[in-house]
Amino acid sequence: MTVSQFSQLHESFSALKIKQFRWFLLSAVGNSGGMQLQQLLRGYLVYDMTGSFAMLGLLSLLQSIPLLTLSMFGGVLADRMSKKLLVQIGHVVSGINVLVLAILLTQNALTIEILAITAIISGGTISIAMPARAAMIPHLVPKNSLTNAVILNGASMQVMRLIAPTIGGWATAVYGPDLGYFLNTGLFICGFIAIACTPFVQEDVANNKNKENTIKSVLQDIKDTFTYLKNNEILKLVLITNVLVTMVVMPYLNLLPGYVVDIFNGGAGKLGTLMAVGGIGAFLGSMIIATTTRDKNRGILFMFYNILQAIGLGLLAISPTFFLACLSMIVLGIGSAGRIGLSQVLIQSYVEDAFRGRVLSIYMTQWSLFLIGAFLFGVMAEIIGVKIVFALCSLLTLGISFVIILFFPLMRKID
Repeated sequence: MTVSQFSQLHESFSALKIKQFRWFLLSAVGNSGGMQLQQLLRGYLVYDMTGSFAMLGLLSLLQSIPLLTLSMFGGVLADRMSKKLLVQIGHVVSGINVLVLAILLTQNALTIEILAITAIISGGTISIAMPARAAMIPHLVPKNSLTNAVILNGASMQVMRLIAPTIGGWATAVYGPDLGYFLNTGLFICGFIAIACTPFVQEDVANNKNKENTIKSVLQDIKDTFTYLKNNEILKLVLITNVLVTMVVMPYLNLLPGYVVDIFNGGAGKLGTLMAVGGIGAFLGSMIIATTTRDKNRGILFMFYNILQAIGLGLLAISPTFFLACLSMIVLGIGSAGRIGLSQVLIQSYVEDAFRGRVLSIYMTQWSLFLIGAFLFGVMAEIIGVKIVFALCSLLTLGISFVIILFFPLMRKID
């Protein structure tokens, strides 16, 4: 390795030198691990109770309702209130939410209706806390480390995509889902402790100081945000592309529990393994963009990872063995990490600080649309089969990607 290459590698992890960012990253690990494990356990229990792809999709739809309706208000809160406090509240509510499920499982009292209620609570918590969490990053690192910090934050999430489903899936397979939910609670507690230890001084944003806390004022903030996006072509194009792709490519995550059972006759252990292998790919993808991405040609790279994700999903659709499905998940994970990481970098790089929380909240609504997509594709999987649905989602993602590349030249010019 040359001196230049070593220096470039060192710069790729420069944000880790900052104490407050290290604490923030530990918090992100706890939060992401909790969310990943919660998703695995909910999907496993729903399919185990009902054997229905449509029911998997329905719970995703219920979780999407607060995400879609409350995210913009979460963004307004992130621009007006203490971001750190909002994140702490999110950890507390999430921890209580999964602890209740763990206790109910030990009493054999858990029902599908209770799972549905906790899915709605989870969606509401994400919609309030996640915009604030993302908006904290520029206040923790200098501007020249922002890209690096955003990518490392994404990488920490991908690490937990590897660890949490593996441990949680096999713990559930051996000891039962109640232990999985107790582990889930522990992850949210660890995240809360880490964010509480994060030194954070929130700078006042001039445009948001001394605003009235009235419904009219909040609605005006939301209106101003859409006006701002209307006049910012780069942000608008990245957001629209990301939302469209997310809605058709990401529902596979919610259909994996049924896919593992129907195609490979597996249970929680195999599901955890498949998600963990996807996490390996996602971690590799995060490391690739962390060590190679500079402030050039980021729009082209963003579209490349969109296409790679579609290819991975297509391979998953035609995989005849569990081993090949695992290899497909690696490709899918690399593409997913690249798309999500670069979309976050582009949003954080081009948004003005006065609108950061609200624009990030719009970015977060992609997850509600992905859950709506999971419901629609879940119903389709019930009728035509999960493999055909995966193939269809792959083709739709490829179609969207090539339309953006060919007919929206601005994307090819974004650095």
